[in-house]
Amino acid sequence: MRPSPAPAAAPRAPRIGYVVKVFPRLSETFIVNEIRTLEGWGEQLCVLSLHHGDASITHGIVRELRSPVLFAEDRAVAGDDEVQRTRKRLIRDLAIAPELQALTLPRKYVRLALGLAELIREQKVEHVHAHFASRSGHVAALAAALAGCSFSLTAHAKDIYHQEVDPRLLRWKLSRAAFVVTVTEYNSSQPGAKPVTKTYAPGIGLVRAGDALELATVIHPQTSIGKPVLGIQEAIQFTWPLSSTNFLLESSINLTNWTLVPQSTLLMDGQNKLSVPKDATKKFFRLTSP
Repeated sequence: MRPSPAPAAAPRAPRIGYVVKVFPRLSETFIVNEIRTLEGWGEQLCVLSLHHGDASITHGIVRELRSPVLFAEDRAVAGDDEVQRTRKRLIRDLAIAPELQALTLPRKYVRLALGLAELIREQKVEHVHAHFASRSGHVAALAAALAGCSFSLTAHAKDIYHQEVDPRLLRWKLSRAAFVVTVTEYNSSQPGAKPVTKTYAPGIGLVRAGDALELATVIHPQTSIGKPVLGIQEAIQFTWPLSSTNFLLESSINLTNWTLVPQSTLLMDGQNKLSVPKDATKKFFRLTSP
């Protein structure tokens, strides 16, 4: 009697590298919560930070992460000759226009990209996702090209609206991304919005700032621009430390008229948690002093 064949192995999830500028950072609990949620879904992750953060004071949720944390600056030791060779390679491989070469390939970013690419290869990362379209998204785009993997990014606010942001460079970064996620509908659909428009990137998704990923509806990725890849299903969740209680949360539909959001917080794991039910009149949020 022949033994029964072994069941087919489940498809292996690709290993994802989360690229951030500094880790840990007290103000970026939304990134930590996103990583924790993905870990809970069984994703294989590693955190690839460009620089070391202050680890002496951290939120408790940082200690709950299971993913390894590595730092590109620890590997960013390439000499000037190697950096120059790499710049020439990237200009050739990415067909970077002459007028964009200085903006796209500053030596310190190329050096960081070399260190990050080394970590990507060592960790067998198949896709990198960067939070913020500024330094972390920039270096991730270069490192992904060097390591031969895909990359994506989440665009927030200052990284796309600040007056020092060069729209040509932003357009280049977004056009290199496999997909782009942004935190408000304004960034992706508002007429005349400066940065994240349909002509900039092959796919734009939406995860509003403060969202818990488990409250989002995941739709299969699209090959062309259409509705957001991620949308809010039930509520928006805000989390902040117990020590930061002296503020009021307001919402607006148009960034002009603001109303107070009733606050009934839940204390959990040393954090205040506030869940705001989905409401078409609550598109934007801000914190104000009482």
